[in-house]
Amino acid sequence: MPARGYPLDIDAIILFELARGNGSGPEVWRRARARMQVNGYKLHSGAWYPAFARLYEKGLVAWAMAASPFRRGKNRIAKVYILTEKGVKEAKRLSAVIRNLALEASA
Repeated sequence: MPARGYPLDIDAIILFELARGNGSGPEVWRRARARMQVNGYKLHSGAWYPAFARLYEKGLVAWAMAASPFRRGKNRIAKVYILTEKGVKEAKRLSAVIRNLALEASA
């Protein structure tokens, strides 16, 4: 499903963000949202978690429970997503396309 006003789907955006660093769902969403807002795009969270589920089913991401500094309170545990080997390959394939679109938008 394409992000509102952005020519890529949510899955590709998640893969791109996870290639930049692992994180919990909310953490990855905040990073992606901030990056896209710079270029005038809006990213809404409604399709975010179904996209993580699709990527998991496709074998592109894995997850583990780990301490998250982005959760309120001490010793909060969150599901932290990481790219699998297959996910890394797909993210590399998509990275040139995503970078070109982001550069076009900022020009």
